[in-house]
Amino acid sequence: MTLNEENKNATVNHRLQRAKETLEEVKGNIQMGYWRVAANRLYYACYYSEENIILLLEPAEKFIAEIEKLINENS
Repeated sequence: MTLNEENKNATVNHRLQRAKETLEEVKGNIQMGYWRVAANRLYYACYYSEENIILLLEPAEKFIAEIEKLINENS
């Protein structure tokens, strides 16, 4: 099945929105001290410590922002 341009854009925008929502979930889980859930939401193993999760949050945010920038440049 081949997606037309409109469907591709809709899919990309949906996935980007879900990525942003997931980052917000991570922040909430961190605030509540749910480190294993936060690690899972960052798609890493549950064995990371508090320090490792916090270190991964900012790079994940920057990665998604960069993806969004590339999408917007090519729209």
